[in-house]
Amino acid sequence: RDVVDRQRDQTIYNITVPTPAMKAGDFSALTGSGLGTDSLGRSVRQGQIYDPASQSVVNGQSTRVPFSNDTIPASRFDPAAVKLLKYWPEPTNGALSSNYLRARSKGNTNNRYDGRVDHNLSSVNRLFARYSALRSNPITASAYPGASGSYSTNTKNTDTMTGVWTSNVTPATLNELRLSYLRSAVDRRPYLAGADVAGELGIANIDTRAGLPYISISGVNALGSA
Repeated sequence: RDVVDRQRDQTIYNITVPTPAMKAGDFSALTGSGLGTDSLGRSVRQGQIYDPASQSVVNGQSTRVPFSNDTIPASRFDPAAVKLLKYWPEPTNGALSSNYLRARSKGNTNNRYDGRVDHNLSSVNRLFARYSALRSNPITASAYPGASGSYSTNTKNTDTMTGVWTSNVTPATLNELRLSYLRSAVDRRPYLAGADVAGELGIANIDTRAGLPYISISGVNALGSA
């Protein structure tokens, strides 16, 4: 007997990804209203980005120089960060948050195979054998390839075998020998498993080939598998 079961559903993602301006270093759209002044009398605004290399002490207070127009120069970009940017898709709208809307399929495909044999060895001895196999291919939804929770391989295979020998020793005595075997194997590999992604990105001290490293940045959807 061969049974195929296919289940499909949908997950709607409404998440935040970096805008093209942010990928180019321009965060001016996030700059808020004024909060006051610093030790040099310069205006301080909410969300303003300061150059970490410009720190100095003025009148006993630590101060830094803000990047012009809250834009980080391309010359200050980390090479690994630049390569990581390609894993985030472009927004689907012009908003700063909840700017990536997609519907993704999820579900499962199960293929089940069953076979059974009954055989009478004699009037008092009977054999029964059964073999079942389940080939399961779960479809795990993720917002985009490389997003947290995405897999390149996701399968589960289960095999069961059962054998029974029944013997009527006497009219009032029944003897049964039962043997069973169960094997279950799960193969779940994260996105880009087997590739030296960290080495290609230039991230040092990561020697695993377990796929895209987990990257969590406040305010945007995470990359990789934790």
